[in-house]
Amino acid sequence: NLAEYIVEKSVAAGTAHFQLHTPNANDAGRTALHYAALHGDVQLLTTLVETGHANFNVASSEDGITPLHEAAIQGNPDALELILNELLNSKISVSEGFVDFKGRTALHCVCEEYVRRAGVEASDTVAFVRCAEILAPHVDAVGVLDDNSKSCMQLVEEGLAELTGTNSRPVDEVLTLLRKNTSRSFSSVPESESREQENGKKSAAEEFV
Repeated sequence: NLAEYIVEKSVAAGTAHFQLHTPNANDAGRTALHYAALHGDVQLLTTLVETGHANFNVASSEDGITPLHEAAIQGNPDALELILNELLNSKISVSEGFVDFKGRTALHCVCEEYVRRAGVEASDTVAFVRCAEILAPHVDAVGVLDDNSKSCMQLVEEGLAELTGTNSRPVDEVLTLLRKNTSRSFSSVPESESREQENGKKSAAEEFV
């Protein structure tokens, strides 16, 4: 397929490292992963993963945007979910510390774009609801603040306050998702492993009782 062809030709030309891994200073510091995320090209993302050319922890040298941020900004939930799963499998937290040069997590980007679009055309927000649903269990929507000292929750609450009529309902949907996940622990360790670690701590403590 086309995705495999692109990777194959890049590798054969000896340019794969530059094109697929290293941000191109002449192209806003983006990699092939950024562009696949931007266009929601799940096929290319999958091919890059399968051929070992996927480093989703790489940020643009211009604005600190990662492929996860890119998928979030564009409202590409399928690409977002694939990238998120790869990051979590690598034990990389996408909450505090995984931010762009404006201090935004990918969820900040979703909330900003969601509210902006809800104020123009509510029907254009469906993909962003899905993106928020994917990210909310993994990003602290209250504790992580961007460079403007705004949390994801604040961005949506303030956007909700500015919207009226039928536009208020879809924003409420995202706000509900964020509130639902505010009591979670946002560790990069999978939940099953976290439970095992906690049980281990309890067992060790019981030995000294």
